Amino acid sequence: MLSGILNIVGVEMIRSFIPIIATHAFVGHAVHTQPWLIQPVSVFSIYGLDVLIMLVNYALALVCLGLFDRQWHWDELPAVDDPMSRRWLAGTGILLAAWIGFSLSLLSRAPTDAPAVRVAGVQHGYVRPGHMDPDTQVTRLEQLSIRTREAAGKGAQLVVWPELGLGFDPQVQHTEELQALAAETGAHILIGYGLVSEGDWRNEAVMLTPEGEFLDVYGKNYPSGEPRIVSSGVYPVYDTPLGRLAPIICNDVNYTAAARIPAAKGAQLVMVPTRMFEGVFKELPVQSVFRAVENRVATVMVDGAFRTTMVDPYGRILADQSLPEGGANTLIADVPLGSPNTLYTRLGDWMGWLSLGGFIALAVVQEVTKRRPGE
Repeated sequence: MLSGILNIVGVEMIRSFIPIIATHAFVGHAVHTQPWLIQPVSVFSIYGLDVLIMLVNYALALVCLGLFDRQWHWDELPAVDDPMSRRWLAGTGILLAAWIGFSLSLLSRAPTDAPAVRVAGVQHGYVRPGHMDPDTQVTRLEQLSIRTREAAGKGAQLVVWPELGLGFDPQVQHTEELQALAAETGAHILIGYGLVSEGDWRNEAVMLTPEGEFLDVYGKNYPSGEPRIVSSGVYPVYDTPLGRLAPIICNDVNYTAAARIPAAKGAQLVMVPTRMFEGVFKELPVQSVFRAVENRVATVMVDGAFRTTMVDPYGRILADQSLPEGGANTLIADVPLGSPNTLYTRLGDWMGWLSLGGFIALAVVQEVTKRRPGE
């Protein structure tokens, strides 16, 4: 039982260190739409949830094998011990009940009067990254500007543009035009852009305030199939009148540290501009749910063409719209700010490390047992 569980979750921990693979397709992702069940992730991490799911599955499988052995016995191997399987099932049931009770208790404490920000996710509808589509730069900016004005007219205070939405540095080109847009709309605008500058690749996001000030640049920390981003290595948190906001970019959300680090600095809302592509726009919103619950921060994920998802600090999806064929779109929602004070934010993936340690220890014990004389 324990060997199988720790093998699976321990390997998940190993996978989390592998670029591109990261935390894709974890066992617990299947329950991301069940906020009543996933709240203990704020203590035990997604690895703890995966341990629980595998424990339940293994306990049920053990009972099924026992029932099979009662009906059919086709070889010399001993049958499953019924008292043992019943003990595992009972213990697992108690643990599952305790987990669900704890989760419901945490969810019941969600504040109903948390300060909220009206957020707009603006998609320009272009699938190609801005720096690879130079002929569309003016129309991209026009599309984003028009939709930003429309969103501001509906009360949007924060507008998030997609990853690589533009192919130029907004602090160098079209700067006055962008500053005028922010002043006109009174909105904070997160601008995603990419370019090669002096031989260095820059996949970045920067916040532009209504006063025309550009805040600290964020460089994507976990590039996916890209060269190293020259500005990576930092996690700015913007202290704004709206609240404490922090950007990460696309593939970053597949790494638990990317949201945990700004949360530890006090970020209440994490913005995630992305550039998805057809067929793979379904998983990143799942990751946004778990990054939110782990750290009690809101997450806002905005793609260039395929999807926008906004999640509250308890993993409840507030707004979600996907365009399977791609297209321009604007999605607006009132997003409550989080209170990033979870045990997970302080301790990180401790259940993952514990599972990996157990996986290694059991592998050593099994190897030593095999080599004993006479066995």
